[in-house]
Amino acid sequence: MRNRRLLIVFCVLQVACLYVYPNYIKEIQMKAPEDHYGIVERSKFVPLNPGEVSPSGWVIRQVELSSQGLGGEKALIRKNVWRHPTTPDKPGPFGWWPYEQHAYFLDGATRLSLVAHDKEMNSELMKTFLAVAERQNKEDGYSFCKSDVWHRGWQEKDKGCDDYRWNKTGFEGMHWSYGVFLRGVLAEYEATRSPELLEMMRLHFRNYYHKGRDKSKQGKVINGQELYYNLGLTTMESMVEFLRLAKDDQIYDNAVEIFKNNEDGMVRNYLAGNYTTVCHGVVYNELTKLYAAGYLLTGNKEYLQAAESAYAFVQENHMLPNGIHSSNEFLRGIGGFKSSETCNVAAFMWSNLWLLRATGRGEYADRIERDFYNAAQRAVSWDYKTHVY
Repeated sequence: MRNRRLLIVFCVLQVACLYVYPNYIKEIQMKAPEDHYGIVERSKFVPLNPGEVSPSGWVIRQVELSSQGLGGEKALIRKNVWRHPTTPDKPGPFGWWPYEQHAYFLDGATRLSLVAHDKEMNSELMKTFLAVAERQNKEDGYSFCKSDVWHRGWQEKDKGCDDYRWNKTGFEGMHWSYGVFLRGVLAEYEATRSPELLEMMRLHFRNYYHKGRDKSKQGKVINGQELYYNLGLTTMESMVEFLRLAKDDQIYDNAVEIFKNNEDGMVRNYLAGNYTTVCHGVVYNELTKLYAAGYLLTGNKEYLQAAESAYAFVQENHMLPNGIHSSNEFLRGIGGFKSSETCNVAAFMWSNLWLLRATGRGEYADRIERDFYNAAQRAVSWDYKTHVY
């Protein structure tokens, strides 16, 4: 059973973002970046840097409990696979699953350490990020596991995508893991402005590649299997966030091209009301919100309309009374005996944050709040030491 351990830290952070007061700490860098590509101008809300606010009241107790529980698990902070890479010899899911799972944990733990102003915890997390930056191949940006097979998959790009093994297992799984891992790197960079992390991300994004939707599928409804085999697109969210913080025309051009090359599946279909009706819940959350980020980057209003439409479909056909959509792995509709995978509790909030940033519409904030106060509270124990799958 895969255990991403993402709920605990993400849920605390949603509350910390909603119920905080400004507390300007000298250690946290708060200089607003220049708006090189209009991302800030198009945003209705712009996120504060992690650590720029401090929780108070009952929220700080939740932060403390999470830090003492799974959210701040010291063994995983020190022994995660990004810091101590494995050597899988095959590009299958057992090779990349640990990287995906630990990436979600590291992202949440980093934000938690910054919100809690826990210097010791953050210092340990920074060691992971710097270890990845140090081993990164300075020619092609590769920094995944210790395996020539996986490195070739990164280098081959077109060939790697077309190869059955990579398209359906390793290639997309590797990039999904990268995309989530880089969220944590971005959080740390926003707080510290570390030049090592900036250059590591720059090299990665300049070499990131996604070929776009296959020509044989153009004009057809995008199904859940196709979405799953495009999970590598998760990296696009991190690319947009990077471009909000730094100027790089090569990365900008790369991002614009990738968004354009995937319009047929997730923009044209959703605008026409042709939704992905059978899909893994986490996959749906991670991918269908990407074009909200794409709108912030490009200004293409159809991108935002498509993302909003995709979530209106979920709200209408899969939303349960506890504030989260059904998904015992796959979207399951509405009913008294439907259930939800806990990973979606956090992923749904995260995706709605992007929609809130892009639109400023209160309904997305309402969805986040309803999810947190109902689904999230029932998925984790009071001491943050156990949770349900």
